[in-house]
Amino acid sequence: MAEQPAVVASSVSTLHTLGYEVHRGFCTVSEGALKDLIGRTERRGALGVIFNSYVRGDSHVGDHRRYQVALDPLENGICQTIQAAVAKLLPSHCARDWVLVKSKAGCKEQSPHVDFFATPSLERASDAEMPLVLLVAVMPQTRLVVWPRSIGWMGEDARLPMRAPKETLCLEAGDAVVFRGDLVHAGAAYASDHVRLHCFLDNPKIKRGKNATMHMKLRREADGLFSIDCYPAPPPKPRARGKARTKARGKKTPKKAAQRKKTPNKKIAPKRARSVSPKRTA
Repeated sequence: MAEQPAVVASSVSTLHTLGYEVHRGFCTVSEGALKDLIGRTERRGALGVIFNSYVRGDSHVGDHRRYQVALDPLENGICQTIQAAVAKLLPSHCARDWVLVKSKAGCKEQSPHVDFFATPSLERASDAEMPLVLLVAVMPQTRLVVWPRSIGWMGEDARLPMRAPKETLCLEAGDAVVFRGDLVHAGAAYASDHVRLHCFLDNPKIKRGKNATMHMKLRREADGLFSIDCYPAPPPKPRARGKARTKARGKKTPKKAAQRKKTPNKKIAPKRARSVSPKRTA
């Protein structure tokens, strides 16, 4: 039986000014629920690699330490609890595409990005229609890096410069953060294994495409703040394995044993000249 949703004391007053709203005590996470969620990430073949590039100089490098597991909210009690809380808080939005995000030890901080493309419908969306994202902490020390007030930048070319220093939001188990689909944010770095819940809060008037991540390029200005430009993010490339990994390292793939065996050269004896006896004449 699903637990009753906690009463959310805070409002969404900063959602459309800062771009996000933190809700303390959004739900209750029992030891059994946490054990079940962690167990789902340890099943063989359950994890799927997701975008986790980070900035190294002027390039983006992936460390393949951020994964996700799809969840069925009808089969998970904590998801049902959260859905009930979302229905009271944001009745015009619907929670979809539930995933359990896992960062392995040593996971780097993501590069800045948003989770939606700058489509015409999203550019015209009002605050009430703006699609949202929900991150729920099921473990202590859950973090999310955000750029406050980096919203409303989508225009004709989707390259309107913004200035906003980043901040790190810290959540404890049961806390949640709701943020706008156009908020510039990044997944935090983790020194040890960590899991949290993530879902989209869709508005029926705005269509959301899959894998619609857009990178943000930050340029430091003279005042120490940043100007932000955006560009589409390529889908994450799976880590090469087996022969593909060997080729990526510049080594030749091992050949089959039958192919490695070379047939020894046979010495061909020279042909002897045939002696031809002279013809006898009668």
